[in-house]
Amino acid sequence: MDTEAFLRRWTRGEGGAERANYTLFLSELCDVLGVARPDPASGGARLGAYQFEAPVRSRESEGVRSTKRIDLYKRDAFILEAKQSQARDRADQVPLPGFDGEALGRRTTSKRWDTLMMRARSQAEGYVYRLPTDHKAPPFLIVCDVGNSFEVFADFSGTGRNYAQFPDRNGFRIYLEDLRDEAIRARLRAIWDDPLNPHQFLGIELNPRAAAIAELVVWIGYPALPERSGFDGRVSWSDGYRPSRSVF
Repeated sequence: MDTEAFLRRWTRGEGGAERANYTLFLSELCDVLGVARPDPASGGARLGAYQFEAPVRSRESEGVRSTKRIDLYKRDAFILEAKQSQARDRADQVPLPGFDGEALGRRTTSKRWDTLMMRARSQAEGYVYRLPTDHKAPPFLIVCDVGNSFEVFADFSGTGRNYAQFPDRNGFRIYLEDLRDEAIRARLRAIWDDPLNPHQFLGIELNPRAAAIAELVVWIGYPALPERSGFDGRVSWSDGYRPSRSVF
């Protein structure tokens, strides 16, 4: 599916706002990005490497033994939590209070919408601590408002304790219309397929201040880098700072 067909399908109220359709929405997003779709569910309570409805058990400290489901999980890459702020695929459905159904995929926010997204982020962060001990905290959290937008948060420390807006407060929110930009699609593609490769910082050398900050961040996180990313030697800055116009 090409980008324009995806946008037409999911921003015109053809069921794209219905949370029940989030698996189809994200599967078709994978097609647009050129990445593999999630694996079929294995069933039971076994957590796979890349799947919808990924099962995680509650912690003993919660007092109740139960299995919760991550909407979309990719090991060592991300946890994605899907929400729905619009409902326009049936005539008898009414948008949630404070949400304008005409705003699908467009640049608009409200206090209630922000609250919805913040709660979804908190839910995603809670799943990090419910992962099995042999699954490390993923570097990315994604909150998806089906048919409208994504919010991206990152923590490269490996602890899962300090997820922050990625790449910054101005660019962490991606509306569907933004997918027309190849740089945005490349960013999401890297989160899906190469989340710990320094090549995701391509072009950052064009901003000297950003380059200095990035070098400090990577230096701070360097002790965990070899184990988590497969590098067995020092990082070559030529690998991560190659001239590019795709700054993000």
